Amino acid sequence: RPATVQFIALDVGQGDALFFENTQHQQMLIDGGPDNVVLDQLGRVMPFFDRSLDVVVMTHPDSDHATGLVAVVRRYRIGKFVMTGVVKQSATYETLKRELIARNVPVQYVHAGDQLNFSDGSTFSVLAPTESWQGREAQKANNTSIVGKFSYRNFSVLTTGDSEEEIEHQMLSRGVPLAATILKSPHHGSHTSSSEPFLRAVHPKAFVISLGADNSYGHPHADVLARYATFHVPIYRTDLGGAVTIRSDGESWTVKHGLFFRMW
Repeated sequence: RPATVQFIALDVGQGDALFFENTQHQQMLIDGGPDNVVLDQLGRVMPFFDRSLDVVVMTHPDSDHATGLVAVVRRYRIGKFVMTGVVKQSATYETLKRELIARNVPVQYVHAGDQLNFSDGSTFSVLAPTESWQGREAQKANNTSIVGKFSYRNFSVLTTGDSEEEIEHQMLSRGVPLAATILKSPHHGSHTSSSEPFLRAVHPKAFVISLGADNSYGHPHADVLARYATFHVPIYRTDLGGAVTIRSDGESWTVKHGLFFRMW
């Protein structure tokens, strides 16, 4: 069987937690969801004896992305913690920073142009934010989100945090290479994101939406789903089928979602 990379949108309810593993079993977690459910989810996708993660990325410090990372930092040995360093008054964020210091976890602050390189040639390229937020406060944390592209040969996943239309336009005007095999839907399918020009630039072969069932925000928005439908590609939602697992050898890819298994 050829070596494969895998991308799993973990089922953490109304939040984001995205797990990547490359062909050399190097592992990256992007965000940790709104609570400690992420530990149970990681326990299902990692061997029980595996207590380390090579890279943990926090896209932005909002609680539905950051809260579970406190538990992750306490339980796992982390090779590197990646974030923007944006300032936000939040008890969770303060706790997280204290835990990173207490455990001597190396922290890397990133913005567009930075790239993480893995031993099998897979990469994680940071496409946004376009400016450094380290030590700065933002009016809207969503728009400081790390947008990144995980790539392995001809397969790629665009991860978007909660970035909104303003950031999508910014990336488009800068000519950022947005095209990707899989789009992890921005901001849980909110109407503030997924603008038409952005979607056309990404032109994904599938959408993955990470969100909680019957959430109070009305995610995913009907207008956004209608825009996605125009691409005539599958839409996988964690609220409808649980965790979404996509594996690729760098060319073709397979999806396991709930009880369904498909090859592309």
